[in-house]
Amino acid sequence: MFITACGQANEGTDAGSAAGEGSGGAETVTLTLMHPWTSPNVDNEVYKARIAAFEEQHPNIKIEQDGVAAAQYKTKLFTQAAGNSLADINVLWPGADLDPLVDGDLLMPLNDYMDNWNGLVREDALAGFNKNGNQYGVPTKQNFVDIIYYNKEMFAQVGYDEFPATYDEWIDLIKKLKEAGITPISLGNKEKWPLQSSYMSTLAQRFAGSDFLQKVVDGEASFTDERFVQAVAVIDELTKLGAFNVDANNMDSVQAQDYLIQEKAAMHITSATVDGRVRINNEEGDKFGIALFPKMGEGDPKVAAGVPQFGIGIKKG
Repeated sequence: MFITACGQANEGTDAGSAAGEGSGGAETVTLTLMHPWTSPNVDNEVYKARIAAFEEQHPNIKIEQDGVAAAQYKTKLFTQAAGNSLADINVLWPGADLDPLVDGDLLMPLNDYMDNWNGLVREDALAGFNKNGNQYGVPTKQNFVDIIYYNKEMFAQVGYDEFPATYDEWIDLIKKLKEAGITPISLGNKEKWPLQSSYMSTLAQRFAGSDFLQKVVDGEASFTDERFVQAVAVIDELTKLGAFNVDANNMDSVQAQDYLIQEKAAMHITSATVDGRVRINNEEGDKFGIALFPKMGEGDPKVAAGVPQFGIGIKKG
């Protein structure tokens, strides 16, 4: 894994710790890995299976996992960073979340190892983990984060046999669901990312264009621009309509998924990751449909927000 976390675990290094003798008399190396892959979804099981496969292929390397619930993961990551006690291998987020770790000189540049991913990872996905010409992480997943899962039976109850094509129709649907005593949208924003990633990433595209955030970074646009204000106003309108469950800010993303699956809400907006849980591996999955945000503003309604959600980085040591 990254050539034994880019280190040999020799005495005096932080890359790993000797933990006895492995097969053939070779030294056993133990590497710590902190990750947020604790929730019940297919992706997380894939990650864990790959770790197990790696250990089987490399019997002299043991991966000691520290699984932290997503809601607490970033807090623990930055707490450990402040104490210079990061795990050997860490799940990281691109962009602004990476900056303090780089500024603190806590991560190992991976430039010398990037040939391993030639042709496997898109350049734009790598860019968010690149700072000052150094690559500090490799993305593990690119995902669509704005999929609307909806209960087709609840829609039919209020006269909608398919997902609304326009914003006005969507608002009409939400009003009718409320009138029927149905919570329109389950939202679990305790972890903060759902409104940011699953809502605002798409709303900004619909109203301000796909390149708006880059223009802000380049100083060519501002969050006070009218088109972005219109995007934020959608959240305000949905809130005033009572579209969300009242405990949205105290509920996490998995609980919000449960709301939809248990038929306590008609819609849930989240990543494609949960499709297995909602539809594929659910005995009643046929009752759920999927859609993108309806047409609003000048943006292309067929565009989904696809982003590298997180990646893997190595502690400098």
